[in-house]
Amino acid sequence: MKHTADAALAADGTLTSIDAGRLAEARHRFRSAVLIGEKETAARAGPLMRKHHALARRPRQREGRLPAVHHRPARAIRQQRQRYAICRGVSSLQATRRK
Repeated sequence: MKHTADAALAADGTLTSIDAGRLAEARHRFRSAVLIGEKETAARAGPLMRKHHALARRPRQREGRLPAVHHRPARAIRQQRQRYAICRGVSSLQATRRK
């Protein structure tokens, strides 16, 4: 699905040019993989297995939401925040080295 979305974004900058058939096929594969993951991790004997089951359920709980990566304004804001956090981290590291 990511490759299809990236190709559409590269072509015209929007997701409107995605082929509906390819998108439906990718969505079907994703949902099948999620259901298989839930089924395989259903036995929860210990804490680690409970964690794996919770992780396997999470994609289905988030189904239908568009990831922020494909939303250009949100992606730009996130990148600015990351740059700011990195700059803050570098400057505080430099300040501690000076002391």
